[in-house]
Amino acid sequence: MPPETNQFTRQGAAHHRAGNLAAAKADYRAALDAAPDDAEAWHLLGQLLHGEGDLTAAIDHIARALELDPNLASAAFNLAVLYDQAGDGGQAETHYRTHLAGEPTDCSALFALARLQHRRGARELAAETYLHLLELDAGHLGGRINLGACLNELGRPEEAIEALEIALAAAPEDAGALNNMGLANQALGRNEAAQEYLARAHRTEPANPVIAANLARAGLRLGDYDGSLGVLKTALEAAPDDGALRALSALALPYIAESAEMANDARARMEAEIGRLENLDAPIADPLNEIGMTNFQAVYHGLDDRPLQVALAAFYARNCPELSYRALHCDGSAGRGGKTKIGFVSAHLGSHTIGKLNHQLIVGLDRDKFEVHVFALGASSPEPGLNATLHAVPANLAGAHAAIAEARMDILYYPDIGMEPMSYFLGFARLAPLQCVTWGHPVTTGLPEMDYFLSNKMAEPVGAQAYYSEPLILSEQLDVCYARPAALDNPKSRDALGLTTNANLYLCAQSLFKVHPKMDAAFAQILDRDPKGEILFIDGQQESWAAALKNRFQTTIPDAGRIRFIPRLGGAEFAHLINAADVLLDTFPFSGGNTSFEALAQGKPVVTLPGAYFGGRFSYALLRQMDVLDTVADDAEDYARIAVQLAAEEDRRRQLKTRILDAGDAIFETRDFIGERETLFAELLGAN
Repeated sequence: MPPETNQFTRQGAAHHRAGNLAAAKADYRAALDAAPDDAEAWHLLGQLLHGEGDLTAAIDHIARALELDPNLASAAFNLAVLYDQAGDGGQAETHYRTHLAGEPTDCSALFALARLQHRRGARELAAETYLHLLELDAGHLGGRINLGACLNELGRPEEAIEALEIALAAAPEDAGALNNMGLANQALGRNEAAQEYLARAHRTEPANPVIAANLARAGLRLGDYDGSLGVLKTALEAAPDDGALRALSALALPYIAESAEMANDARARMEAEIGRLENLDAPIADPLNEIGMTNFQAVYHGLDDRPLQVALAAFYARNCPELSYRALHCDGSAGRGGKTKIGFVSAHLGSHTIGKLNHQLIVGLDRDKFEVHVFALGASSPEPGLNATLHAVPANLAGAHAAIAEARMDILYYPDIGMEPMSYFLGFARLAPLQCVTWGHPVTTGLPEMDYFLSNKMAEPVGAQAYYSEPLILSEQLDVCYARPAALDNPKSRDALGLTTNANLYLCAQSLFKVHPKMDAAFAQILDRDPKGEILFIDGQQESWAAALKNRFQTTIPDAGRIRFIPRLGGAEFAHLINAADVLLDTFPFSGGNTSFEALAQGKPVVTLPGAYFGGRFSYALLRQMDVLDTVADDAEDYARIAVQLAAEEDRRRQLKTRILDAGDAIFETRDFIGERETLFAELLGAN
């Protein structure tokens, strides 16, 4: 380099440090005019252009510097930072690694690389990089806090807690560490502890929308509806156009309504808030994590949810364009050959009700015709023995899109959409030429990429298409093949179960959030008409749910002292409890599913009041298919009358049990349904 050129570069650097950018730029350009191969001048001018906001030119200049001198100190790191800012994660990672090859102990670069890997969804790699960073600098607070977040997302909350305990020992009020500790405890079911950590994080950073959203979700789960609305209200005052906060506020509902008035008011508030989303432009970068919930609870109100679902889907599609991913193979015109590739997408194909409803279909599809795949969402583990290719789907939308698209399915079959966020947000994408959803969560999705909603005439009301945004296809009979539960050997006595031996026991074994205030009058009538009656419930997933329900019953039911809550039970114990009951009480306006199957398998009478929509008509559909309609009520008073008569008349229960057991073949092991589904899939795929 000629001496005068070196002088221009040194002089430009001095002007740059002094803040005289115009002079610095002139000097750098003079240096390059005199010596176009001056790598340092290219590098420094690139940094100056970055400071001026010209990201593209900055990248071009520093990339040129590296071409001229691959060993130029810090140039690879700076170029990685620029690519990171430009959204080119692949190039950013390449240049971080180039820099670290020469500077392997640069903790700033390791931290930047780990954060990039974390954001891109490469969580295993990110965790390894964070751990390597901490080997070099055990006191790196950001690395330890982010490691905790990464381990949470990998489904390793115990390890996350270990990392975060060290972070909090060093910085007890660090909002990020507290937030991540809250999420780790939540993943382990320690919900009270989770809320305490999140509340501390919120007090430390009250304007942080991510923390506010996490705290609000945790509060809703614990039953603190008013408190959660308060958190969201405060957060929205600081950030009124935050799309994720607005969506969360719209979705908020109480798990256990204190009264019918509260349930009605909450519903009205939700409808109004969703209506306000219609014209809101509020970009959401990562709806899966920023919102982290669905409109799950609305269906339990027993009302028409189609307008809400369509409005929500339109809001998300407009503000989260990344949701509208389209797999390349969906646009091809090449004919399909060989077996039909069908993929089942769900987080609930293990021991969950959804798994029980779909296991026989997955196993039973003709393997000469179908190549069957299962895409397990989240940390779920499908039941063994599915005889299908299993895919562990990445826990981020971009990774999930890529993984499912790569498998090139002909058909994607969603057993449920709306019970958790991943399946819902995946449903916006076109990942197969034919995409169907069925009634694991019995409500329309509102999603434009769902080609059909598959249901049945036994459960759907007349004119059901009006309640669905998808074209509705109805089978004549129940569209499920449910394995017959094993016979109960040596049933446990009431004494062994801690139950009152001489009482008439009415068991309402549904999830507590299904117990709508509309039911309270029926419960009150049962206890008023039957002095020997006791109504049994099973504790909820959260202790607060049972407490809230008990408080409500104290107000609405004069004989609430004869209502008992049983601790949550394992599968075998649950069957014994059903056996010990005299009468099963179905919930309304949303009915049971798996519980009704389990009860009917034992010949137990299930008293049900059909609702106006599928969600309130499944137990009725089972009884209708069995042609045993004695326990189907016309209204709440009739519901109480039927229940009390059955509890009082042992002979009638015995006769009814015989009829129920004799009719069991109508609802269990109905393998004809699998053949019908195969035919339907072929027809729909051919017409698509």
